[in-house]
Amino acid sequence: MINFKSLPKNPFLWTLLFVSLVFAFSPGLFAQVVTDFDSDSLEGWRAVGDGNYSLEIGTGNPGNCMRVDDDATGEILIAIAPPKFIGDWSSAGVGDSITADIFLHQLSGTPIVPAWIFHIRGPGGQAQALEGSVYQPTPDIWNHFSVPLDSNFWTVSEGNWNDLISHITLLEVMAEFISGNEYVRLDNITLTFTPTSIPVFPPLYSEFDHNSFEGWTFHNTAGVNIQSSGGNPSGFLQISDAGGVFSEGYAPPGFLGDWSALEEAAAIHLDLKILNKSGPFVINHELIRISGPGGEATVPYDSTMLQADGQWKSFSFLISPTIWELVWGDWNSLLNDITEVVIFPEFIYGSETIGFDNFRLTDDPPQVDFIAQPRYIFLGDSVWFTDQSKFVPENWMWSFGDGNSSMMQNPIHYYTDAGTFDIRLIASNFFGNDSLAKNNYVTIAGISDSILYFDNFNNNSIHPAWRFRNGSWVEQEGQMVQTSNHIGNGTFIDGAFAIVGSKFWGDYTLSTDIKSLDNDRIGFVFRYQDPLNFYLFSWQSEGSARFLMRFVNGAETILASDGVGYNQGQTYHLEMVSDSSRFKIYIDQGLVFDIDDSTFAMGKAGLYCWGNENSFWDNFSVTQTNYIPSQIEPEPGKSLNTFVLNQNYPNPFNPKTSIGFYLEKSSFITLTVYNILGEKVAALISDYYPAGNHRYQWDVSNSPGISSGIYIYKLETEDQVALRKMVLMK
Repeated sequence: MINFKSLPKNPFLWTLLFVSLVFAFSPGLFAQVVTDFDSDSLEGWRAVGDGNYSLEIGTGNPGNCMRVDDDATGEILIAIAPPKFIGDWSSAGVGDSITADIFLHQLSGTPIVPAWIFHIRGPGGQAQALEGSVYQPTPDIWNHFSVPLDSNFWTVSEGNWNDLISHITLLEVMAEFISGNEYVRLDNITLTFTPTSIPVFPPLYSEFDHNSFEGWTFHNTAGVNIQSSGGNPSGFLQISDAGGVFSEGYAPPGFLGDWSALEEAAAIHLDLKILNKSGPFVINHELIRISGPGGEATVPYDSTMLQADGQWKSFSFLISPTIWELVWGDWNSLLNDITEVVIFPEFIYGSETIGFDNFRLTDDPPQVDFIAQPRYIFLGDSVWFTDQSKFVPENWMWSFGDGNSSMMQNPIHYYTDAGTFDIRLIASNFFGNDSLAKNNYVTIAGISDSILYFDNFNNNSIHPAWRFRNGSWVEQEGQMVQTSNHIGNGTFIDGAFAIVGSKFWGDYTLSTDIKSLDNDRIGFVFRYQDPLNFYLFSWQSEGSARFLMRFVNGAETILASDGVGYNQGQTYHLEMVSDSSRFKIYIDQGLVFDIDDSTFAMGKAGLYCWGNENSFWDNFSVTQTNYIPSQIEPEPGKSLNTFVLNQNYPNPFNPKTSIGFYLEKSSFITLTVYNILGEKVAALISDYYPAGNHRYQWDVSNSPGISSGIYIYKLETEDQVALRKMVLMK
C-alpha cells in the first residue's frame, strides 16, 4: 500500500509520480510482446529472400540475436514475425509503438534506400513505416528504430488504417540494406502492447500479385523468386529444387492459430504448375502438412496432382478428418492450435522448377469460367471443353446446347447435328455453386452434298475452321500467306500445314490457286487423317520436281513424280479429283498424275509448304463429287429417282438414325446399307409396303462390326432405285 503521508509536497514531484503511475499501469506498457532471442531460440522468427538466417549467440544487444546473411543475389531479405505479434492491434494506445534494434555489417557493394523498416498487412489493407534513406542503418553499430502505432507515422498503401489494425496477419522487418554482400543482426523486437488473439477464419489469401512473398518462407530449395506474370493469373512464386531433400514452404503467421471453427466450413486451396523437370514423378510424399501441440495431419500426393505438369492445376482440400490423414494426436486438439502449415512443392526424383500461386484458406463457392477448343469444327471432329473455374469446384454440369450434357470436369463432346450452340456450365463445391452461359459459342459445320468448304481469303482474318501446324500463317490482300522458312527436321512430313474440314469427307474435288516467290516446296494435302497419315502433292522449283506422296504412320511412299518445276511468281490453278480409290491431279486443267490407291477413303484437306517463306494460296474450295461405287449402281432398265428416298436424320448419327421414304404405289421393297467400298453391311427391309410416306429407324448397336465412316443406303422397288449417303460417328 502507498503511504500518502510520506509523499513529497513538491508539485513537480507529484506530477512525476502521477505520470510514473500511469505508465506503470498502462496496458500498452504493462503488457507487451518482446523477442530478445535470449531463450537460445529464434522464437518463431523466420526470414524470406535469397539468404540464410540463424540464431547467433552472444552478439546481440545484449545477449543473443537473429542473424540474416545476404549473398547479393535475387530477392530482398525480410524477417517475418511469429504469431504472437499478430491479431487485433486496435487496443494500441497513443503511447504504443513497435521497435527493433538492427546491426548492419557491409561486406561489399553499396547501400540501397530501404523501402521501409516495418511493414504490416491484413485483410483490411497494408502499411509501411520508416521509409527512405534517412533510415539507412549506420554500419557496425546497433541502430534503434521505433515508430508509434499512429496512422500519422505510417503510409497506408492499401485499404484503410482502422480496418488494417483490427486484424494484422503479417508483420515484417527489413533485413537487407546493401546491394552487395552483408549480414544483418536483429534484436529486441518489441510491441509495447499485446495484440488480441483472433481465431483464424476465412478468407485468407496469398496471391503473390504485389511483388512480395507475403510472409511465406522456404527451406531446402535452390532459390525462390517472385514472378510478376505467368501465374494463375498475374504473379506467382517460382521455386527451384535442391537435390536430395524435399522443398518446404511455410505459411505466414496469419494462417496459424485456432482452426476449431473451420472444420467442414473452410478448405485449403492452392495452384501448382511443374514448369520444368528431369526425372520420375514422386507420389509417396505429403503435399500439405498442418501441425500443432495437439497433433499432425497431412494431405498426401495422388495421381491427379500430376496434371500440374506443364499447366496450372488447382487443388482444394476441405478441413475435414475424411480428407486429411491424421499422423498422430487428436483431430479436434490439432485444430485448436495450428502452429505450422507447410506445403511440399516437389513432384520429381531429380530436378524441377515449380510455380506456386493462390494459397487460400477459403469458404468461397466456385467462380465459373470455361473455354472450348476449337469453337468451329466440321461434323466428325470433337470439341474439348476445359473448366477454368476458380476456387476448385467439386462437381460440374455441362449443357452443350444440343440436348446433351456431361458431369465430367473437362469433357469431350461430339455433335451429331450442324448448327451454332449455347454452352452452359454449373459448378459447385463444398460452399455453393455458380453458373455461366456463353451464347452462340460453338459452331458445327455440316457435311453437305456440294460445296463442303470454300475460302477466298477476303475476310481480313483467318476463318476459325483452319488448323495450323508449323509455319507463320496470315490472311492478307485476299490470300492465305505462309511467311516462315520452316524446314523442321528436313523431311517432307515436317513441313508447314493448314488443315480444314471433316474426317468424313469422302470423294471430293480440291481446288486452289498457288504462287511462290521462293523456290522450295508448295502444294496441298488431302484425305488427311492426322499429322502422320495423309496424301500430299508437293511441287518445287529448286531441283524441278513434282511429287504425289502417301504417308502412313509417318512412313513416306512416292506414288508418282516427274521433273517439272514451277516458275517463281507465277500463279497456277491446281485440282485434285478423288473418285473412290482413284484420284487425279490437274495443273491449269492439264492432267499431271492419275493414281489408284485405297489406303485412305476419306479425310480432311489443306495447304502445304516446306522451306518456303513466300507461299500464297487463293480460291480454296472442296466440292463433293457424289460418287456412287459401281458395285451398287442401278441395274440396266431401272431408273434412279433420288426424290423417293429422304436424307436420314440425324446425320451424322450414333447409334440411331431415321430413314424416311415415299412410295407412289404398293411395292415389295428392300432397304440395304453398303460401305464406301460397295460391300453390303446391313439389310434393313425386305417386305411389301403400301403407298405413302414411311419411316424406318436403324439402330447400329444391333449391327455389330460397323465402325465410324461413310455409308450408302439403297431403297429398291420393282422398277426404281434410290441412293443416299450417311455418316456414322462413334
